[in-house]
Amino acid sequence: MASIVKRNKSFSMVYTSYEGGKKKQCWENYHSYEAALHRKEQVELVQVKQKERLQNHADNLAELLEEYVELYGRAHWSYSTYTNHVALVRNHILLAFRDMRLTEFSPKTIAALYSRMRNQQNMTPQILSSVHKLLHSTFEQAVIWENADRNPFHKATLPKSFACPMEMLSNEEIKKLLQSSGFSLLGIAVHHEFAGSLRKGEILTLTWSDVDFKNGFIENCLHNIFRTF
Repeated sequence: MASIVKRNKSFSMVYTSYEGGKKKQCWENYHSYEAALHRKEQVELVQVKQKERLQNHADNLAELLEEYVELYGRAHWSYSTYTNHVALVRNHILLAFRDMRLTEFSPKTIAALYSRMRNQQNMTPQILSSVHKLLHSTFEQAVIWENADRNPFHKATLPKSFACPMEMLSNEEIKKLLQSSGFSLLGIAVHHEFAGSLRKGEILTLTWSDVDFKNGFIENCLHNIFRTF
């Protein structure tokens, strides 16, 4: 708290501040007691609010992410974006960063953590990129909220990904797959995948209106027409 000290014909308002983590005693001189008292009330109000901010603000990443998802995500994200980001936080980010304090993040530390995450099972370059984007935007908001002084993800870089050769099935393997699938729904999907080179998303979006039984054609969602039967 601040105090007022009478010095000859003036009044000094004395208080303690912290600059760069160091404690410092400050003196401010005023010609009247009323002016010093007014300034004392201002300083004490600021000190109380600063103390409240430090007590209520998130200190580690788990707390920050909870605030970010609830306060920012619910107001700005679509439902699908919200559910995807929540899953990303739960399944990947918290597993890697849960106990880290906000002050412990640095570009070098992040690079080391990303390298470790890249070697985890089921981790793809796409997932790691999504993790980076979400954490970057989280810390960007943390700076605005004054939870953090800077965004360490500005200078953080993702590990370089190298293309892997695509494994292709041989003709014999394709034949065995079609035979084992039979005439089930899975077999029909497999047949369409090989006959029309369809991707999984294209197969799942097919409807009966896409099928031309008269001419033996199917028109997929990308408007590519191919003969399938």
